[in-house]
Amino acid sequence: MLGTLFLAGVTILLPTEAAARGTEIELGEVATVMGADAATLQTLEALVITSAPTPGYRRVVDRNDILSRIRVAVPGLEVSFQGRPAVSVFPETVVVDAESIVAAVDARLTAARGNRDVTWSPNRVITSLEVPRDDMGDGLPTLHVELGQPELRSGLLPVTVHIRVGGVVYRRVHAEWQIAVWEELPVLLHDVPAGARVTSAMFQLARVQSPSDASVTVLQPASTVGAIARVNLTAGSFVAEQDVTRPKVVQTGDELTLIVTKGSIRVTVKVLALETAGIGDFIRVRRVDSNVELKAQVKHSDLVTLDLNV
Repeated sequence: MLGTLFLAGVTILLPTEAAARGTEIELGEVATVMGADAATLQTLEALVITSAPTPGYRRVVDRNDILSRIRVAVPGLEVSFQGRPAVSVFPETVVVDAESIVAAVDARLTAARGNRDVTWSPNRVITSLEVPRDDMGDGLPTLHVELGQPELRSGLLPVTVHIRVGGVVYRRVHAEWQIAVWEELPVLLHDVPAGARVTSAMFQLARVQSPSDASVTVLQPASTVGAIARVNLTAGSFVAEQDVTRPKVVQTGDELTLIVTKGSIRVTVKVLALETAGIGDFIRVRRVDSNVELKAQVKHSDLVTLDLNV
């Protein structure tokens, strides 16, 4: 029955010009198909002839282009043409404005931030761009934002915005966002010259940007006992491990006393140090009477603590 309907033939009317949506040109967008039953008409109108031109350009589709596609899709169908010998196709477009791109990145960064104190802004001006109108829904493309690193930290963050038309990535916008991760950290009250001693009394808590390098260890005031500044330290800045020389009061293999607290319970056991460390550092220790390893903080040359209430 379907073959009989096909043999009845169709007539295709080509206009002078036509607009196309999406990234492909379908026959129904650029021509009027006549003389077919509903099923055949639906098949032919959805037939992809060629790819759509990019914004600002046109593509000429002639009768031979259309006929060759129909011959493959519907063998044996009788086809006749009316109207122009070819149709000039231009893309129907929409503008993805800079505000939409920035808003998409803002939403992605907000999700990545969680409960942390993070601020951000584009590192350069974001420009609008023109893309084909999607052939589905409201015709607007979708934006998918990909961050250049899994965890936010202070510094420049590479960002890629994938602009999808018809579910396919049509354009990619590559940019950088300036990220500032804020924390309450101990900072110096005044300048400390190189060679001077750093003490816990020199610090106060302040909201500052955390280090951009994940390997940088910010020292707590308790960890500066006996520390000597290796470089000139400025007021308002945190002190990193590499900024000072700290005496190592515990050596690997030293026998230490470990005090473990949990609520009102306080237990004292003997442990062996598995690392070399200074006061305030957290090190691995092993109980003398078993192979159980724990992480404890160095308080003195012979004392470490583990607070299970924290």
